[in-house]
Amino acid sequence: MTVLVRDLDRAISAAFMARVRSFKSEHETFKELANRWLAYDEPETEARRIELVTGLTDARSRLEKLDNAYYVEGRFKGSAGEDRYSRMRDAIEQQLHSSEDALSAIQAAVDLTMLKDAERLRSAWLSADLQTARMLLRVVLHSVTVLPPRGQGCKRNWIHLLTDCCFHWVGESQQPLRRDSERIRGLVLFEEDQVSLNLAA
Repeated sequence: MTVLVRDLDRAISAAFMARVRSFKSEHETFKELANRWLAYDEPETEARRIELVTGLTDARSRLEKLDNAYYVEGRFKGSAGEDRYSRMRDAIEQQLHSSEDALSAIQAAVDLTMLKDAERLRSAWLSADLQTARMLLRVVLHSVTVLPPRGQGCKRNWIHLLTDCCFHWVGESQQPLRRDSERIRGLVLFEEDQVSLNLAA
């Protein structure tokens, strides 16, 4: 079986973009993809986001330990102890609120509409280097199996090839190893795609 790398790349790229655009914003895979894209597109913002998330985890842990010391272990006795506990708890809660507000501001400022817009997503995908493209693919795709052609010498353009690609998307079972025209659902054809299909016809 001979498959042009160019056609297979085009088929998988088209499937990836259709898959991404099918996600709802609250989908866990979409959120993970958004974070990975942020790391690629805005590394400084992503570094700050990670710093805030780490700080929140640490602050929540310290608050839990403080409450455990107060309620379970019976520390901070007397009025002086009560005051000290209250001051420490207020300081941690203030840190929590500050970090949560900063994290919310980052999330609100990140433009994820690009992942829903076919033109912008395609432009971003084409501009990504190979390492980044593979990283993004791994977020949504475990593997893909390409079925052999129907007969020897059978010509397939990349649209036909896509129906022969059996995907194992993250969060789903492996697709049955059979041709399925449903795999082209949600596909967006751009002008150059149409030209290439006409030339291959």
